[in-house]
Amino acid sequence: MSIPALPEYTLNQIVCNQSNKPGWQVDPSRAVLLIHDMQRYFVNFYGNDSAFVSKLIVQIQQLKNWCASNGIPCAYTAQPGNQNPEERALLTDFWGGGLNDDPDVTGIVSGLAPVADDKNFTKWRYSAFKKNNFDKWLRASNRDQIIIVGVYGHIGILSTALEAFMLDYQPFIVADAIGDFSLEDHQYTLDYVAKRCGVVTDVSTLTAGSAVKLQADTAFYSHTAIRKCVADIIYETPDVIPTNENLLDYGLDSIRLITLLEVWQAEGVTLDFSEFASTMTIESWSAILQREAEAVMRMPVEVVA
Repeated sequence: MSIPALPEYTLNQIVCNQSNKPGWQVDPSRAVLLIHDMQRYFVNFYGNDSAFVSKLIVQIQQLKNWCASNGIPCAYTAQPGNQNPEERALLTDFWGGGLNDDPDVTGIVSGLAPVADDKNFTKWRYSAFKKNNFDKWLRASNRDQIIIVGVYGHIGILSTALEAFMLDYQPFIVADAIGDFSLEDHQYTLDYVAKRCGVVTDVSTLTAGSAVKLQADTAFYSHTAIRKCVADIIYETPDVIPTNENLLDYGLDSIRLITLLEVWQAEGVTLDFSEFASTMTIESWSAILQREAEAVMRMPVEVVA
């Protein structure tokens, strides 16, 4: 009743061509990185000197460095050792008694150890949200996107992604920065997430612009900048302005919208009132403004906030 020895496969075998249903994009002002269960106990099932584990660690390191350079906080989950049988409960029926209370077992693998600003959450169940303060921390941090990496895909990572979706967080699974019991399980996880609860991406897509630090608070099309404009015009503070809710419900009428369009058109973009009026959310407006900015500058620009 334990985890079996895991067959090696390579991250190069992963097919990351899923058609994601939502058009979500990672926004540094909204996102956190979750390094899920990268404890020695779990990765050791891939065997000693595993090429798969070495590559997985490198991928997560690269992504963590990118997140740090762009102001995205990092959280870890880890199971405790010597769990009380009553606390462990039904997990025992599937996986046995759990981890011994030994740093060589419970510790995070070398190369990915948490640093001072990282957050650590005890992992009691498949989902990272259960029986701890992970959800409370996310809400207090005003973060509603979770970039998930680590092990194992079809168990804890999929469960966490599903619960994130049901709690109104946007989950992003990084296809070449997770590990699973097998190539088939890995692929299943990606396909399920793309169809049902999140977005599948990869390390190179997320870090493509890492050479230039994102200018979160200066881009006029960023969520932060748009939120401030809206707050100013309806005499509110930015923190009460939602990203994905209809701004009509917050007092933004057509006259105020015209005023906002005039402010943004001063940036040199051409805007259509009807397009903005038909989709009254900050997230939608950010995408429109970015598109028009790209047309003017004739070069790709990342939407940031």
